[in-house]
Amino acid sequence: MNEKIKKTKNFIIDLIYPNCCPCCKKTIPINNLVCENCDKKLKKLQSMNITTSKKEPVDGGYCAFPYNDTTKPAMLEMKKGFGTCFIDYTLDLRTEDILNNSFLTSCEAVYAVPSSERYNHSQIIAEKLGKFLDIPVLEKLVYKRKFQKRQHTLDYKQRIENAQKSFILNNKCQKTEYKTILLCDDIITTGNTVKRIAVLLKQNGIEKVFAFSLCGVADAK
Repeated sequence: MNEKIKKTKNFIIDLIYPNCCPCCKKTIPINNLVCENCDKKLKKLQSMNITTSKKEPVDGGYCAFPYNDTTKPAMLEMKKGFGTCFIDYTLDLRTEDILNNSFLTSCEAVYAVPSSERYNHSQIIAEKLGKFLDIPVLEKLVYKRKFQKRQHTLDYKQRIENAQKSFILNNKCQKTEYKTILLCDDIITTGNTVKRIAVLLKQNGIEKVFAFSLCGVADAK
């Protein structure tokens, strides 16, 4: 009887709020994360390790997918707060890749790129990744000022300046005991946001900061 009630409940939910593929918006079964066609495309996309020089504040980075026509719609939907299917799908698909990545598994805690908005999709990524890696999720180490401009609206030089002004260290927060942190964001393009936050985290006593994002561009440094 319980299984029958569950199926009926899922049917009603799917009827009122149909489950859609985050990449192409096609209606899919309630328990699916992406459609079959997008699943085939995503499985062909290679993850990227972001290498950095010794002078960079970010000690390394990992992007699960390149940011392209397949992944862009899913990222836009997530930014608007329409579900977390793509995050779950990413962790499912890249499980082996993530667990075999030495710097990802060497991290002692996770931290999300802060947001001045009430809804922070990077925080959701951090929480899911923290659970996935079985490490704690830290909070309130860095603040984002509300008056700064959105990074995607600016050119490269403006992004550097805006990132410098946007994020500040929370001086009231005690220095963390963790020395290696995994910093989570949705997309890494120029890398200016994660670089700025990495600088601030290291001012807090953290020794190494690695970055994780769902998507990134090939020349992100």
